[in-house]
Amino acid sequence: MEINRISLLEVDSTNNYASNLLKSERLPHGSVITAQFQTQGRGQRDNVWFSEADQNLMASWVFHFSHLKVSQGFAYNQAVALSLRQTIAQFLHHDVLIKWPNDIVVQNKKVAGVLIENVVQGDAIKTSICGIGINVFQQQFELSHASSMALMGAKLNHVDQLLLALHENLMTQLNLIQSNANSISRAYQQHLYQAGQFVEFYHNHDQRSGRINGVDEWGRLMIEFENGVIQHFHAGEIRWIWA
Repeated sequence: MEINRISLLEVDSTNNYASNLLKSERLPHGSVITAQFQTQGRGQRDNVWFSEADQNLMASWVFHFSHLKVSQGFAYNQAVALSLRQTIAQFLHHDVLIKWPNDIVVQNKKVAGVLIENVVQGDAIKTSICGIGINVFQQQFELSHASSMALMGAKLNHVDQLLLALHENLMTQLNLIQSNANSISRAYQQHLYQAGQFVEFYHNHDQRSGRINGVDEWGRLMIEFENGVIQHFHAGEIRWIWA
């Protein structure tokens, strides 16, 4: 599959680069910006994504939509997460799971993350910058809950193997948002990390625990507490306590 690709040696953030480039030109749908090193890689909720130079996949895709409603934003998020999960699973023999909302976890370790930034007009998402980081060859991490595909036993010669597979999976899944959104939702729930299990987390600085009951149609995590009450949480409202 042919890819319109901009390859960079170093950049502050591939999402930043894509955003600035879109101010002056219209990149074709499915264009991807890759970098060997990011000086200011970003994750969800202003977290920093640390990555060693030339060891991992750091890329941002640019997607243009004509019929994607804001209300379908979580279906889009699910499609991206499923594409990422499927790609990593192609190279590993372990279970690959989606940690809500769109991190990828293997053997209780985070190996990949997503940062989606949308341009909205009215009730529609017109353009989206989808930043994806995958730990591929890196051997050491500052965080105990982080790992890489190589440490999990993946046999890869170059990060471009992942890039090509991920691009194909992304384009395939995005086409299903309009035609078969239910299949996307079912697959996402099927691969949800810790579904049905009790988890520890912080909410408003209070440590709490509850059982994950899945994700609702708006993308909110449903957690059931010991008293039987089920609460719905938006992304960013809770902070996980890693096992």
